[in-house]
Amino acid sequence: MRLLNHYRRVRALRRLFLNPAGKLNDDAKIVLEWLREETNAKGRRLNAVGDSFLFGRDGRFDAAAVAYVAGERRVFDLLVAALAVDETEVFNLAALEEEKREQVLYDDLTKI
Repeated sequence: MRLLNHYRRVRALRRLFLNPAGKLNDDAKIVLEWLREETNAKGRRLNAVGDSFLFGRDGRFDAAAVAYVAGERRVFDLLVAALAVDETEVFNLAALEEEKREQVLYDDLTKI
């Protein structure tokens, strides 16, 4: 039964995120870009001073911080794994230029 539920979830995610050719659709790119930023799936997380969150103020490794970052990242990794998309495609998602964002917003609002 677990395998069947997993299969159903994967199929549902693929229908939501992929076009008929099996590539990420435009909305999926926007969502994955946002999730990549929110879950810090693009690299090291640094505080305002430039120190890694993985170490405490005393310079010692902080296991709780590592667990937090790993847990946060897990959601993104599960989604990418279920979609079976190329990692380079996901990590090269270019941020939409501000001008393009405004145009997309304008287009969406005029359809209301």
